[in-house]
Amino acid sequence: MGWSDVKKRLARSVIGAFGEPVVFKPKSGGAFPINAVVDRSWVEVSYGDGPAVSHFRTIADINIDDLPDEPKQGDKLVIGETEFTIVDSRSDGGRMRELVLNK
Repeated sequence: MGWSDVKKRLARSVIGAFGEPVVFKPKSGGAFPINAVVDRSWVEVSYGDGPAVSHFRTIADINIDDLPDEPKQGDKLVIGETEFTIVDSRSDGGRMRELVLNK
C-alpha cells in the first residue's frame, strides 16, 4: 500500500467518524448528497483602528473523491436547512478539502 492509498483511507475514516450529511450543489447543476465534517465557530475580525467584530464562521471538510468535480467559488453546500455559498476551497495536500462557507 502506497502513501496515496493511506491518504485516501485516512480521508474516508475522518468523514466516516465525524461527518454529517450535506448536499453539494455545483453552479453547473445537480445535487450530490455527501458527508462533511462541519465546524461552526465564532471568529473576531478587526478592521483598521475600529473595534473587532465577531461573526459566526462555518467550515466544511470534505473528501474530494465524493464529488464529481472540484468545488469552486460560487458552488453551494446545503447543511441541514441552510444553503451556504462556497467562498474558498483549500486543499490539505491530500484528498481532503476545507470549504470556507458564507450564508
